Amino acid sequence: MSDSTASTPDSPATAPVQAEATVSGVSFGEAMQSPCHSCQSSPCCTYLLLRDFHIKTLVDVDYAKFLVNFEGIYLGIDKDRNVDVYLYQPCRHLDVPSGLCQVHGTADQPGVCIHYNDLACGYRVRMGVQVHPVRPLMDIARTAWYADQLTFDDEREVVAAPAWDEVLAGFAAIPVSRTPKPADPVPHVSTGWHPVDLSVKPEDDGPEVHRWSDPAVTQPCVGCEAWCCKVLVFSRGLPADSAQVDFLRYCLGFPNVQVGVADDSWAVVVRTTCRHLDADNKCSVFGTPDRPMKCTYYDAMTCTYREHFGTAVPDDMVLVSYDQFALMADSIMFDQFGRILALPPVGVVRNRFQHQAMAAGSQ
Repeated sequence: MSDSTASTPDSPATAPVQAEATVSGVSFGEAMQSPCHSCQSSPCCTYLLLRDFHIKTLVDVDYAKFLVNFEGIYLGIDKDRNVDVYLYQPCRHLDVPSGLCQVHGTADQPGVCIHYNDLACGYRVRMGVQVHPVRPLMDIARTAWYADQLTFDDEREVVAAPAWDEVLAGFAAIPVSRTPKPADPVPHVSTGWHPVDLSVKPEDDGPEVHRWSDPAVTQPCVGCEAWCCKVLVFSRGLPADSAQVDFLRYCLGFPNVQVGVADDSWAVVVRTTCRHLDADNKCSVFGTPDRPMKCTYYDAMTCTYREHFGTAVPDDMVLVSYDQFALMADSIMFDQFGRILALPPVGVVRNRFQHQAMAAGSQ
């Protein structure tokens, strides 16, 4: 009798082993090499992530359209309508032709850069293509197109959006225009307490007094330098540990960034200009559908831009530049684990900066 369990020529036990198809790739040792060595554009040093938000309502869509009007601002979006906001500008430490960091391995290199996991970097794949399949970039044209594809209910909440494949196809037909924000000099008004201005100490006569009939009170936009059209402010709350302070140091590496320090909140401040602002500091799309609702509904009588950015020494905020970071950071008290125990009041930071400026002026 034959064994019913015996293998036949066609059974798996006797079938010839097929060799696996050759797959092109790199070895383990080659894979362990830093991807930065072959990255020429250094997108991690040219795209600063400022904040993220979710598009849920018409107000969120309007905010997205508002942001991309500013020079150097781009958005990344995913299929769930989560949005990243980026400043496109080379870091001051980046040698653009070579793509190399000029402070690599020195005390000036931020910890966020030192410990960045380059093997998990998403910048190379997202920023290096016209349409990334997961988080493509949006400029003015793409943002306008995307907004037109959305449907809202009576409460102005988004109730329908195009399929993701349709979004990618729509973006593919609209090449994104990438123009980095040039490095602009810090406005003189932000350097008003530097030594040249401190040579003569002005007498404090208290605040100027105005009446209701004065346009400065009831028509604050008259004569204003349009700071609301020249500055973007991204609140970050109060830092809780050394890592969050180090991130602010990283942000200050980008030439058009300052850190706004207030007693109740800190912020990343980006000096950039809305494309609709004309030479007379007037909105060129005023009264047209192209003007964002954020601007149309802005209450100028509650505006803080004039005080914070139009005066040399605001009462409730200090603008910190790159060369002032070390002095500001050394005013913070940490525990042994890097957690913040106490933040300096605005007045203390301001006084330290003033003393530093006076000392530099006397040398």
